[in-house]
Amino acid sequence: MKEIIEDIKDSIWSSERRLDLIQVAKKQGYAFKNSRAFISLDIDLKQFHFFGSNKKHKLKHILSESVATLGGKVEAIDFYRKGKQKKWTTIIVVESPLLELPAFRIEARTRWDWWRRKPKGRNIEFMGFPEFNDRYHLYTSASPRQMKDLLQEEALDFLLEQQNLYLEANKQFLLFGIEGQAIEAQDIPDWMHYGKTLGQVLLQEKLF
Repeated sequence: MKEIIEDIKDSIWSSERRLDLIQVAKKQGYAFKNSRAFISLDIDLKQFHFFGSNKKHKLKHILSESVATLGGKVEAIDFYRKGKQKKWTTIIVVESPLLELPAFRIEARTRWDWWRRKPKGRNIEFMGFPEFNDRYHLYTSASPRQMKDLLQEEALDFLLEQQNLYLEANKQFLLFGIEGQAIEAQDIPDWMHYGKTLGQVLLQEKLF
């Protein structure tokens, strides 16, 4: 019975959400797609740590904007990881063939960090950004110099604007959001703008 009630609530939320996002898409000039199969994602993106080992996921309400300066696009996607408590996460995906990012991820520190098994890779701290160092882990196998050249002040300031942000990157993809939190429809244009700006910042650092 509980699962049936949850399915009904999810159906109602999805219907209302769809209508709200269609209005946002029309106003902003975004392309809109109601759903997409997880299997259709690029193989490099599907391997992101964010998605875990279970690949039975839902992707719904996809808003897309082409970005000429990136030679690619920015998308907002409502994502649901099957097999867990039903919590939708809105993820922002930046895709640019012009980028060649090292594999790294940034996640919020928690009070349980001392208990969890430490992920492989370096935990890099940034001089002059004590708040970032206190709030986030950065895990990567790239060198500290490479990451500090890539993530400079503008990128770190962006990361500090949101609480508990999760960010992951590899090759031509950049993904971020707040796990377990759907972004309000009216706020999605701002988040997509953040994605576009962050992609352009990382591209500029790569070029120079």
